[in-house]
Formats: sequence, structure tokens, C-alpha cells
Amino acid sequence: MIHSKKINLLRFTKEYLPLLIIVFVTANTANFLASKLFIFGLLITSGIFFKLRGHKLNRTFLQIALIWLIINFASYLFNQTETSFFRGTSIKSSYYQLFTAYFLLVLSGRNFFLKLEKIIYVLTAISLLFYSAELLLPSVMNEFSSPIPCNYDDIGGWYIGIYFHAPSADTIIYRNCGFMWEPGGFALMLILGIIIHFRQEGIKLDRRILIYIIAIATTLSTMGYLVMLILFALLIFRQKRYTVSFLFLILSIFIIPYILRLDFVMPEIEENIEVGSKMEIHEKTDTENETTIIRINRYAAMLLAIEESSRWPLGYGIIKSKFLLGQYGDIIYGVGAIQYTLIRWGWLGLIFLIISLHKSITRIHPEYRGSPVERIVFLICILLALFTNPVESAPLFYSLVFYPYVFRKIMVTVKNHPSTENSSLAILKHT
Repeated sequence: MIHSKKINLLRFTKEYLPLLIIVFVTANTANFLASKLFIFGLLITSGIFFKLRGHKLNRTFLQIALIWLIINFASYLFNQTETSFFRGTSIKSSYYQLFTAYFLLVLSGRNFFLKLEKIIYVLTAISLLFYSAELLLPSVMNEFSSPIPCNYDDIGGWYIGIYFHAPSADTIIYRNCGFMWEPGGFALMLILGIIIHFRQEGIKLDRRILIYIIAIATTLSTMGYLVMLILFALLIFRQKRYTVSFLFLILSIFIIPYILRLDFVMPEIEENIEVGSKMEIHEKTDTENETTIIRINRYAAMLLAIEESSRWPLGYGIIKSKFLLGQYGDIIYGVGAIQYTLIRWGWLGLIFLIISLHKSITRIHPEYRGSPVERIVFLICILLALFTNPVESAPLFYSLVFYPYVFRKIMVTVKNHPSTENSSLAILKHT
């Protein structure tokens, strides 16, 4: 009995630990995640296990790594804003993140998406329990503390790995951060969970989807609500029973206008566009080293990325733009993985990102391609989620990009899936 438990524990560790690390690092809540010791230690540890299991570096990945070096070196010569290519930039740190993400993805295995959705679902269910406690016992939750240092522990926040309690100035409304660093990041994970589940089980409303929808509702995330409406519309049109589709449609006529009128949905989107189009400074913060950071909203960051990429279409890498330094004299900081992909990797990098995400969506369930419209809707939803979240260096972001090139041969087992007639089918697909 004890021997069996040890085997199950070892199997669980082998199967899920790399992916749990990906989720934990992407959550970006614990303070030590930013330390050089942790970043380098994770790289070495994952690299050792990568080698021990007999894996080799993929040719496509090596090509991407080489292109990243060329982009940064060309940008270094063009901008001349750094005194030294290796010392004055974060090129080494960016490669640590790149290789670590690749190692962890390979160690996670071909069933990456299936296991990822399971983790998201379990953590989501746990977060709803904690969120209920936030509403029912706010004083108890505010007084709780955790041994894990987090970004807001100095003002009452705490993090326990599976849930993040963020301090709120509003004593009536609490936004659910779940296991991520903020509600928007949690909404991103929930959207991925919904899309993976739809691809695995078909587009239908079941208990899992209901849990995800409830969780998105607790985030009060603008992006989360907007994407939820898009996915709900897809759910309506994909219903095979006309009675159910009609009921959903009638329900949406009353619900959708109400959701769009919420202060943090359409009014906030309109405000961001108005402020962003004028390039107004969103926030200005003096850091400890007396460097001023100019914060702009997501829309302004996208406009700025388009402007900068038109000046240098090859991408700036992690080199500071001489145009931005000359115009603002400060560090410009805007949120969004799409924006950072465009400005760092250039237009070709953004196109490659979109193509890679579409391939990953298709390979969640290789034997269930779905309609082109369905895949495009999922792609748009993921792009919207990435547009509002700064996960451009997170291992999960790289995993979504690398997946279709790492696992070119995919073994899938299909059971009673809507796309298959056989009750059980095992297929080795070459792609």
C-alpha cells in the first residue's frame, strides 16, 4: 500500500510538477520569483531534468533563440542606448526565461493542455471557496497572513500559492484574483480553461463551464466580461437543439446590454480609448533608484508599439528605443503581451505569434478541428486576453507559442468526442 502511494506520488510529480511550476511562475505573485537566484536555479534544475530524460533541443526553438539574438544585436547597433550589449541589457535574463519555459514545456509532455485545464479548474474551484470567505468573513481574511512574501504583503495582501488576497480600498466589492497576481490575470487563465475544455469536450454548457463563468463574474475584469460575451455568443450558435438556442438567445437579449453598461466594461473601454489616443500619462511613479516610470494604458501602449515598430520593424528586443528616450526622457511602461511582442519582436514576430496560437488551438484536440469560425473566435479571445495582461515573458506565454513546434507527433486518445463516431480511437498524427 505504501509502495503504491509512493509510485502514485512519483507519477504525479513527474506528470504535473513542471506544469504547476509554469502556472506558479506565470502567476507572478510571490516576491522571490523576480530574484536572480530563483530564475537561474530554475533554469539549471529544469535543464538537468530535461537532459536526464533524454530530451534534445528542438530545431525550431534554436532558430527562434538565434533570431532573438539577431534582433537584440541589430537593435543595439541601431539605437545605441546601451553601453554594453551583454552588461547593459537584460539579454541573458531573457534567455534564461526562454530556455526555462522550453524545458518546462517539454517536461510537461504532450498532454500539456489537458493537464493545464485540470489545474486551472481545481485552482478555480478553490479560489471560489476563498472568495466566498472574502465576502462572508472579510475581517478574518484581512487579518490572515502567509509565510510566502508577496507583492502587497506590506499593505495587507497575502499569498498561499493557491490563492492571492489583494487588499481593496472598497469594503463592499472584492475582486477575485484567484491564484494569479490580479483579477485580469485570473480571467486570462479562466478563458484558457474554457477554450481548452470546449476543444476537448465540444462547445456545450456543463458544470465545468458554469464554474468558469461564475469565476469570471467574480473578477469584475473588463476583458473577462467582454470575452465571456463572445464565448457565450458562440455557445448559442453552436447549440444543435433549436429550443436551447432560442432560450439562450432570449436570455442574452436581456443580459448582454446590462453587462455592457457596467462601469468597468464599455464605459472603461471608451475612457481608455479616449485617454490612450491622446497619449495622456496614466500614472507616474518614482522608483527606489530615482528613475521615473511613465505608465500608459493598454490602448496607448498599442498605439505606441505600432508607432515604434513602424520606425524599426525588425523589433527592438529588450533594447531601449532611442526615439522614446529622446521624446519622453523616461521609461515608458504599458501593459500587454501583444504590445510587447510587437515592439520587441517586430511585425514578423507578431505574425508568428498569431500563427502559433492558432496552431496551438488546433492541436488542443488534433482530431477535432472544429469550424474555421470557431477556431478564429478562440484565437480572438486569447489575443484579447493577452492584449490586457503583461505575460510576454511568462513561461505559459512561451508554452502557448512553442507547443505546436515542440510536439510535432501527437498521440491522442479520443473517447465519445462529438467529432468521432468510434467510441475509442488512438491515433498518431504527424504534423
